[in-house]
Amino acid sequence: MGRAPFFIPLIGLVLAILICEYWLDYPLWGGKGELPVSGPGFYSARVIRVQETNGNALMGIVEVDSVNHAPVAPFNITVQMIGHRNVIQPGERIAFRSTVTSPPVKPELPDIVSENPLDRRYRVVGFSMVLPDSLSYCLPGTGLSARMYRLNSHMLSRLSQSELDDRAFSLLSAMLLGDKTSLTPDEVNAYSASGLSHLLALSGTHVAVIVSLIALALFPLTVARRNRIRFLLSLILLWFYALLTGMSPSVVRAAVMATVYMVGRILQRPSVPINSLCFAAWIILMVEPQELFMPGFQMSFAAVAGIIVFYPLLNRIDRRKHPRLYFLWSYPAVSISAMLLTGLIATWYFHTFPLYFLPANLLAVPLIPLILALGLLLLLAPSFYPVSWLVNALCMLLDSIAQWIAGLPLAVVGDVYLPLWLTLLLPLFLLCAGLALQYRRYAAAIASCIVFLTACIAGLITRPRFPMNESFELDGATVIRQGDCVKVFTEIKNEADRRDATVYFSRRLRHYCARRELPPPEIIERVEN
Repeated sequence: MGRAPFFIPLIGLVLAILICEYWLDYPLWGGKGELPVSGPGFYSARVIRVQETNGNALMGIVEVDSVNHAPVAPFNITVQMIGHRNVIQPGERIAFRSTVTSPPVKPELPDIVSENPLDRRYRVVGFSMVLPDSLSYCLPGTGLSARMYRLNSHMLSRLSQSELDDRAFSLLSAMLLGDKTSLTPDEVNAYSASGLSHLLALSGTHVAVIVSLIALALFPLTVARRNRIRFLLSLILLWFYALLTGMSPSVVRAAVMATVYMVGRILQRPSVPINSLCFAAWIILMVEPQELFMPGFQMSFAAVAGIIVFYPLLNRIDRRKHPRLYFLWSYPAVSISAMLLTGLIATWYFHTFPLYFLPANLLAVPLIPLILALGLLLLLAPSFYPVSWLVNALCMLLDSIAQWIAGLPLAVVGDVYLPLWLTLLLPLFLLCAGLALQYRRYAAAIASCIVFLTACIAGLITRPRFPMNESFELDGATVIRQGDCVKVFTEIKNEADRRDATVYFSRRLRHYCARRELPPPEIIERVEN
């Protein structure tokens, strides 16, 4: 790749995606599309994704290619399968008799969009509910993704044969194999509030540990000075792990960057980190442009960009003169560098910011290499009790750290609503300023000043203004706002219904009220005329 910046073609591709999506209203690579066939019928489809729901049900995304035994142009729909929990797997073929309709339109709150990211990623155009006696057959998949999914399920079953407790099994399944179905909402909330949610999703941290373990396993090749063979085997094992865990954007990004680095070592040519990052983003967006709008893609690349730009500025300790001090300050500097950009994006999506992310990561992240290494040993020997005992102890310690940090006063700053322009311009300003300081480039300094002035002007022009009176329908109720008072008119039969309605609509209207600095809504019994 040389030292020529690869971000120029990346910027061109991003602009092309944005123009096609929002200006020409023509999404790339197939787009959103329309439902070509609807109504009752006999549908044959390939399973793309499955996700368990509460109760004995399963949500899946399937690609329909045959209707009433006649081939049709493939289109994706969401299916809700009642009574078919843990039956179908990605890659399998199913046939079912049901009614396909357009996706149900969720009631939208004013100025709050609730689009499902998965529907956008997979271009879902329909919805169907499959009853227990409607599923006719289920054939095993034959593609590579289906084989990898079956291998992933086999490894999960081997972990379940060990002496792991429920907490350790759910954490290890998520961190090692990317399966988060066993995580409870309380665990997810605790890790999110403590700033450790990235540990539950496969990311560059996990891939770096896996690469280190692969390098350790191939150490005899290093001693024998067979570095090219070692790098080649490392690449094969790394991409095998990426396929095994579902090719998530964060894992693919880390795999592509590692590939660029190792190929450079094989060819004896140095790689430029920022070039490798832009090349990884370019590859992913060329294959699937919709990933540009996914939170996982944005935060993954923002974290690495922050580390590349800001880490050299934050850690200026001479490694040769003060190796211990350099090592002690390295991870705090990495955490702060990553959070400078990802914190803004995560706050825009989730409206919260964990204040104690730095101490939480300093305490928790050193445990991850041990947990993953012991998890790999458990895959080889599930019945070896000492390893299970150690994993249980480490996962209990990790969970205790997350629970303790999440329970501290002011652990989370909630109800933070950043405007979109600030979420876009502030990271761009920080990147330009960081590049200007790191490389002493006047062009980057001028660009940072222009972005800063643009942000200030946008802040003055685009202040949110809400009407004094609003009314809309929401989940069978009528919501009326007059000034600072929000009233919800709904059916109430007894005091228990009033309490349930109060809890439900307070949660449902939380963001609506917080954006307008309003108190919780008042529940009023609807009087039928």
